[in-house]
Amino acid sequence: MTTVDEAKAVLEEAGVSVVEEKEIPHGTQLHGDGGQIINVFNTGNTSLQGRNTETLRDKFSATSGTHGSVPSTASAPMNVFIVYGHNAAAKNETERMLRKWGLNPIMLDQIPAEGLTLIEKLEKHIQQAPFAVVLATADDVYLTDSDDNTQKEFRARQNVVLELGMMLVHLGRSNVAILFEDKVGMKKPSDIDGLEYLPFKEDVAETRISLAQMMANRGYSINIGNL
Repeated sequence: MTTVDEAKAVLEEAGVSVVEEKEIPHGTQLHGDGGQIINVFNTGNTSLQGRNTETLRDKFSATSGTHGSVPSTASAPMNVFIVYGHNAAAKNETERMLRKWGLNPIMLDQIPAEGLTLIEKLEKHIQQAPFAVVLATADDVYLTDSDDNTQKEFRARQNVVLELGMMLVHLGRSNVAILFEDKVGMKKPSDIDGLEYLPFKEDVAETRISLAQMMANRGYSINIGNL
């Protein structure tokens, strides 16, 4: 069991300064000056996200019995961010799938604008969920040969690539799943090592088992009977 004050003490001992402290669902989130993100849940469990957390994992394990990234099901998260492009079918199916699992999908188009731009909305609400599902669908088409319109390359929308980058910074690679439309000519938005690409051909539901396993490893409580 770890309290917020105990987590701060661990960080201070490791030479990490807390630059921001905020409330999150079921707990408190601490941001370190080296990009570290430490979630302290009301149950006393902790999870680590962001950058430069390698040296902290053993310290938190020693003080609280945490295994570094997975809170207990007693404080299991419910919110999941969905990043999407122009494929409405993929977006709607992802939302239905997550709701069937008893989770709460967060999508920017369902949040009142309040005079904010899209990026400002994302910056405001990005910390509402500890995990993101990014839909990399073949929305944009490029000609790889200007003299041959049959030579096409497909890519995710630019807003998806931008928001993917923001999610990786705020949540860490292990807390971002990329559902990748696997079709001829489709290019991945990034070749960064460690990114979780879950391919599908016709329907995002093809990824449900892999996605459920990944999210369960991140602390989500998912009933296997709902898959």
